[in-house]
Amino acid sequence: MNLKNSLNSFISNKLGYRTLNRSQEHIGPYRFSVVPESLRKSDYDDAWLVMAGHNHKFIVDVGCNMGQSSLLLLSNTTVEKILLCDPNPAALAIAAENLIYNQLIDKADFICSLIGNKQEDQVRFYTTGTGAAGSLYLENAHTAKKKHDYITSSMQTLDALVSKLSWVPDFIKIDVEGAEFLVLEGAQKLVQKSPATFLVEMHSSASLSMSQNTDLVLGWCRKVGYRAWYLKDKIEVTHSNQVAKRGRCHILLLPQTKIFPPYLQGIAQSHSVDELFTKELST
Repeated sequence: MNLKNSLNSFISNKLGYRTLNRSQEHIGPYRFSVVPESLRKSDYDDAWLVMAGHNHKFIVDVGCNMGQSSLLLLSNTTVEKILLCDPNPAALAIAAENLIYNQLIDKADFICSLIGNKQEDQVRFYTTGTGAAGSLYLENAHTAKKKHDYITSSMQTLDALVSKLSWVPDFIKIDVEGAEFLVLEGAQKLVQKSPATFLVEMHSSASLSMSQNTDLVLGWCRKVGYRAWYLKDKIEVTHSNQVAKRGRCHILLLPQTKIFPPYLQGIAQSHSVDELFTKELST
């Protein structure tokens, strides 16, 4: 171990401070200066997120973890404000740090809380460290389940949060490991105020199949006047059987009066962000 590493280890382990190392990472053409190991490999929805940011101004990132999706959304100068929501303070702190490193912090607000269907002060959130797969449900948080790890968080609704903002979101990304319906249930006043677009990462578990989860979301859509679209195939979801065999999938929720966005039509699942930049954003 060299002198620099020894000093960093002493500061971190003995004094309780984390030294501000950075790594240079890229996703497609976008270069980011970030906390080491805070960005994962590209995921199915990266290109969809970039294009969503290119076509919206006011965004809520529910389940932001360490901020990778927020960085992608903010890589577009069209975005004016973003609210990052996560119940894990360790992950949210790194998300804030990454936005600071990339001169994007002035566009961001933060809330360290679970987002759900009611207001509560003490809710268990099962997670380990800054883990990206933390969940309100123990069976969905596999690493935390093995270690019996959890933290205590408040829960707030999107309706309550948005009422405190000086802006109204037009795009909401939801990635909450099985609690998707709860987030939507807490956004019924929001969709009456603004015809926001929702990009929802749907999850299944032993106690909640993809069919059951989709039925819940479709019920919410009928109640508030929305339609659901399966992003992989660009088709409207009218029955849960259409996605029943998926363990995870992405659904776009739109007001009934809106058509499927043309800007997403040509973008396949796992579309390269590099290819997206050269073929889509440059035209």
